[in-house]
Amino acid sequence: MPLPQPEGWEDRFLALERKVNELHTMITNRGGVTTASAGLILPSRSTPDTPASGGHLYGQSGQPWWKASSGSTFMLIPPTPEDPLQTPVTTLPGLTTPNAWPATYNPATGELVQDDLQLHRDKINAIINSLTR
Repeated sequence: MPLPQPEGWEDRFLALERKVNELHTMITNRGGVTTASAGLILPSRSTPDTPASGGHLYGQSGQPWWKASSGSTFMLIPPTPEDPLQTPVTTLPGLTTPNAWPATYNPATGELVQDDLQLHRDKINAIINSLTR
């Protein structure tokens, strides 16, 4: 059954206005343009030029990279964390206690040990506080 045709120019104008509104609704409520259900392939390439705005996603040597409009580049894979069992810490940063103890009692060495203990107490409390928030 054919659709009824508008009679005059006012009806035609109203029909056209309705059609424009329908098309506007379809465009603004449209889903994503691309899908990556089968995976996204980024071929390796050289670092692209800096974009005017936003950023540029690209692949280089099999790794995903991002180049921001600020000119900064970021690899999108975090570095592998160090294994504490493979790389043990021999000295902690910030320690003031000497590695070789004096042969006789020295009050200055005792104060250095006390300072180191206070430093570690503060660091441990900061870690505990950050984990309990």
